[in-house]
Amino acid sequence: MIAFSDKEAGGAGANGVAAGGAGTGGVATGGATAVGGKAGAAARAGALGLNELRERYLSFFEGKGHLRMQSFPLIPQNDRSLLLINSGMAPLKPYFTGAAEPPSRRVATCQKCIRTPDIENVGKTSRHGTFFEMLGNFSFGDYFKDEAIAWAWEFMTRALGLPPEKLYASVYEDDDEAYGIWKGGVGLPESRIVRLGKADNFWEHGLGPCGPCSEIYFDRGEAYGCGSPDCAPGCDCDRFIEVWNLVFTQFDRKEDGSYERLARPNIDTGMGLERLACVVQGVGNMFEVDTIRALLDRACALAGVSYGASEASDVSIRVIADHIRSTVMMVSDGVIPSNEGRGYVLRRLLRRAARHGRLLGVEGAFLDRLSETAIELSGRAYPELSEKAAYIKKIIAIEEERFAQTLDQGLAILRDVMAGYGAAQAAGAASGESAGAGVPPIGAGDGGAGNDAGEGDSSAGDAGAGESGAGAPDGAGNDAGEGGNSEGDSGTGDAGACVPDGAPVGAAGTLDGAIVFKLHDTYGFPLDLTREIAGEAGFGIDEAGFRRNMDAQREKAKSALKSKDASAWGLSLPEALASTRPTAFAGYGAAETDSVIAGILTGGGEAAEQAGEGEMVTLILDATPFYAESGGQRADTGKITTPGGQVDVFDCKKTEGGIYLHLGEVVSGTVRAGERATAAIDAGRRAATARNHTATHLLHEALRRELGDHVRQAGSLVGPDRLRFDFSHFSQVKPDELERIEAAVNGRIFAALPVATREMDLDEAKAAGAQALFGEKYGDRVRVVSAGDFSSELCGGTHVKNTQDIGMFALLHEGGVAAGIRRIEALTGSAAHERLARAGRLLASAAALLKSEPEALPRRVEQLQAELKEKDREIEKLKAGAISGLVAEALGEATRHGPVRLIVKRLDQLDMGGLRSMADGIRGRDRGAVAVLASGLGGKASFVVAASEDAVAAGVKAGYTVKMLAQAAGGDGGGRPDMAQAGGKDASLIGKALAAAPSLIDGQLAAGK
Repeated sequence: MIAFSDKEAGGAGANGVAAGGAGTGGVATGGATAVGGKAGAAARAGALGLNELRERYLSFFEGKGHLRMQSFPLIPQNDRSLLLINSGMAPLKPYFTGAAEPPSRRVATCQKCIRTPDIENVGKTSRHGTFFEMLGNFSFGDYFKDEAIAWAWEFMTRALGLPPEKLYASVYEDDDEAYGIWKGGVGLPESRIVRLGKADNFWEHGLGPCGPCSEIYFDRGEAYGCGSPDCAPGCDCDRFIEVWNLVFTQFDRKEDGSYERLARPNIDTGMGLERLACVVQGVGNMFEVDTIRALLDRACALAGVSYGASEASDVSIRVIADHIRSTVMMVSDGVIPSNEGRGYVLRRLLRRAARHGRLLGVEGAFLDRLSETAIELSGRAYPELSEKAAYIKKIIAIEEERFAQTLDQGLAILRDVMAGYGAAQAAGAASGESAGAGVPPIGAGDGGAGNDAGEGDSSAGDAGAGESGAGAPDGAGNDAGEGGNSEGDSGTGDAGACVPDGAPVGAAGTLDGAIVFKLHDTYGFPLDLTREIAGEAGFGIDEAGFRRNMDAQREKAKSALKSKDASAWGLSLPEALASTRPTAFAGYGAAETDSVIAGILTGGGEAAEQAGEGEMVTLILDATPFYAESGGQRADTGKITTPGGQVDVFDCKKTEGGIYLHLGEVVSGTVRAGERATAAIDAGRRAATARNHTATHLLHEALRRELGDHVRQAGSLVGPDRLRFDFSHFSQVKPDELERIEAAVNGRIFAALPVATREMDLDEAKAAGAQALFGEKYGDRVRVVSAGDFSSELCGGTHVKNTQDIGMFALLHEGGVAAGIRRIEALTGSAAHERLARAGRLLASAAALLKSEPEALPRRVEQLQAELKEKDREIEKLKAGAISGLVAEALGEATRHGPVRLIVKRLDQLDMGGLRSMADGIRGRDRGAVAVLASGLGGKASFVVAASEDAVAAGVKAGYTVKMLAQAAGGDGGGRPDMAQAGGKDASLIGKALAAAPSLIDGQLAAGK
């Protein structure tokens, strides 16, 4: 397989990026090109290129009355069941469910998709990839099987000219209707029509719309076959490649397991563009397709290697070529590298590609240069790539540079840990006891049968994480939830010697989960990268231990997952309210609206005719002044009053179909469906929110003018109390820059600029310079908000009429929230005035305490700081004298261990800094000394180990030693071979830990001989 059909993806899975389960993950070709072997055949001369195939497909279906729609962003819009778009139909779910009205009953798309369940196999085979494009034609209650099958056949045989005798069709075993169309309508011989069972040819995912499938296969010839006389479509060999999947959505699966026929059945088709290109171009795998091969060749040129020359370099080249495609597309759609959610998926891909560049000998950053080729190859189909080329390159360069800064440190830690583990094994072998003399080796278990960690990505450490012999459930993806770490890829540890909680075992041992977590948390190593590096050295990793160190993040992810929709199709209104018309929003011009209650939902989400005092309800009105939370602006609050009752509204949300949901409590009387009502918002709250929203637009433009055009909105929160604005920038905003930005915003406020809103065509708005939200999907008509000639943005929020209504603007805070993303918080109006007044009062109070005038405070503070520094120097001199005496005393107590002199000493009067100073003193006076020092100051255990130059040469490793000591006291730590420190939770165990120090040192010395 070259790319998935939507059916193979398991649909729009509720569990994350990769739906589908083991055996279906990845972008696979089914080609026979050997891993690391010579490159496959070049694309057939004169064959259509990938870009031409995309255009031919979309044009063909335009000719059949379909609306050609642009690819939706990879970031799902109003769909919390997905982390990233993973199939062609995923963005169209609201049209299938009826939650939103489609722009046309016939639609054709080429959708960008990301899937990462088989990320560890990318590069190791020529079959797997993470980014692909899905061609699809869709019918929302218009045409059905006759047209879908006939047009598919026409496109394959006439538009593309594929030989009809090479094409086969499969149908669901009970779908006689589809069978008859292929046989009687198309004229396909019965010998080339195959009936397959439900597992292969029936599409469903949870509850909701589902139906049988019909697939089109291409016969690649006997050379790709298994030789069996029964070889046919559905066989596991590589001969018959599935090209196109036609899904006939004609049933609605109910909770009781029954299938109810839909009144208006739909068509959902999916065909992987890369897979189609392989067939048309006559190549064996996706990396030989024209555009991807061009990217691969560019990667070879940058790395100075030849594809096909060696297995190792081929793996790295494929990783780089695939991951840069995903990276460019994700960044162009607004994804930023981070340690959570979709940003973590991006970080994994980018850093994995960067590391494989290192393996090829590439010096310095190079992925930003490779991204130029990726942008050039796809820029015509996706204009946003060219428009944001500079931004994409900058984000990639920054992430690669940051990774380079920590990579060497992380690798050094890994090497030390693995070397220390080897030393401990040798020591144990020499003494006949466990390495470390009572300190358990990394990952030690009780023996017995091993545990298989399971295959497939886990959802933030849930399914597949350490379950004995259990893989992740079908459809489980690597969606960690909003704000959770996407630590999927639970691994595929083979059964063997037992280790804790199913950690996969390597030939050389298992790395401690705490170390793996530190590499992730401190050095930015994605879990799969640590696993990959450790695996190359013969080590497994204690993934269960890693996950225990991520409890806080995991709980956060679980909370987010619990709030997700129960079905991939999302929650919908009860059937009684399914035909409710969209709510008319009157809030731009009115604070109060006469309405009719179109529906009432109880606290349990069920439709009701009425609700009484004390009940929590959701009201649906035919018209409303309430702004529903969206675009970063918080919802209005207020009251809904009827002749018989009143509801206090504390929140307002909007469905994809435009129905406003007013969440509130009946505070008096009874409200009834069908009653007339008066809906009134809290006008003061709305005015404060509007001030902050307009100020956000002014701030955005001021940032662009001060810092550069690379500044783009990366998120915002606008409420009545303050505003928060996230934006792309690559360094801290300097104090003088902040001053100028604040002054620029206030300058436009004082200039009393009129704030105008108008609707226009999207292209017209862009041509006029209106700023769009990065990654947002807009319709053909948009609302543009302009503040004089200073700022202009596409925005659906509420605003002031004139900038002077904002009053004043005051910055609260500026800081970083992710790589390349900064955040500013600010106040406006009376809140800004009170902030400045409070600052004045604090200044006066501080001046009084320091017996100074407010204007002289900086000079007075400098004077006090100088006095404190002088006192600190005096204290340090006294400490140094005391420690010098302790060093001399300790050296007198040293014991001989082979070529080294060992000092083991507890000094509860010293803190960690004092222990380090003493260790340095010992190491400086004795070239053969090893100092093992501990302190229980404050009730916590502190350890420092220092090894002199000769001791390190003899095999002593301070980092490994201190780690073993700390673990014995319930802690952890590490460091360099010559100096390391660690902490423990239980000071009462210091004595036990220090007692193990001599045998630890002896074991390392024995291993170093």
